[in-house]
Amino acid sequence: MERTPDARESAPRLLSRRSVLLGGAAFSGATAVAGGAALNAARADGAERRFPPLGDFETVDGVRIHLLDQGDKDRTPIVLIHGASGNLRDFGFGFTEALLERWRVIAVDRPGHGHSDRGAGAAHRPDRQAALLRRALARRGVEKAVLLGHSLGCAVALAWALDAPETVIGMVDLAGAAMPWEGGIDLQYRLADTPLLGRLAANAVSALISDDYIEEQIAGIFRPQSPPKDYPIRIGAPLAFRPDSYRWNGQDVKNLKPFLAELSRRYPDFKPPLEILHGSADTIVPAKVHAEPLARLVPQARLTLLPGVGHMPHHVARDQVLQAIARIA
Repeated sequence: MERTPDARESAPRLLSRRSVLLGGAAFSGATAVAGGAALNAARADGAERRFPPLGDFETVDGVRIHLLDQGDKDRTPIVLIHGASGNLRDFGFGFTEALLERWRVIAVDRPGHGHSDRGAGAAHRPDRQAALLRRALARRGVEKAVLLGHSLGCAVALAWALDAPETVIGMVDLAGAAMPWEGGIDLQYRLADTPLLGRLAANAVSALISDDYIEEQIAGIFRPQSPPKDYPIRIGAPLAFRPDSYRWNGQDVKNLKPFLAELSRRYPDFKPPLEILHGSADTIVPAKVHAEPLARLVPQARLTLLPGVGHMPHHVARDQVLQAIARIA
């Protein structure tokens, strides 16, 4: 997305406009595109072999959903839903281990990300993703759970709680995208829904991505804090830059704003308990655009602003996140 001086615009992102310019140069020639597509196929296969599934699968309507289900099955289940350009590995680094001391923990790959299939139809819509995840968990016998949604994953959790409140004990919004924002989004996201250009751009950008560039972008997401050691490798960052995953992520972000404009009209009817945790220094999804308006619209919401914290509270403000989950669960 394009940023205003007061950071009022917000959408989860991993790549900046520089990657779009590089991608544009790369796919300007048909030969480069063909070569990039061949290279990408090999890189995608390599990424999947290098970062294999950590959990197992449930199939819903022909869509395989990857989930990592851990802990005592008799305990309260906590469902972890990742954000844009992510996968369930982001909830490692000791966070899941801390949760497992008290709860059953089920981390999921959203459709089209990590090792989950995308599915057909309106697969980019958070409510469609929520329905697939909900049914996958039902196959595990999970009838009711605490939902934790980070960044774009919060929109999925909000849609889930509004559409099926009887299945939700409570929800934790973690640096969540919840409201429509002023302004637009980067060209890379606008291209994502274009059948030909979207594929060309995805192939071109994916072929050019370097490890140094990924580290640079991740550092921006964590700022003003720093990412954990070896974070790009430990989360399997190359999985996000497979051409299909890159393009699907763009579709998710491109369609997020109109979806949230629609969903936000329903927030006064939100039923489950809601904990909102948001860093005051988050410039990716600013609290004043998302967390604060959401807290005003949901009467029972409890808002906790984390001074000086950026976009990744589960990594840098873990105690406060665990306390919020405990209040819900």
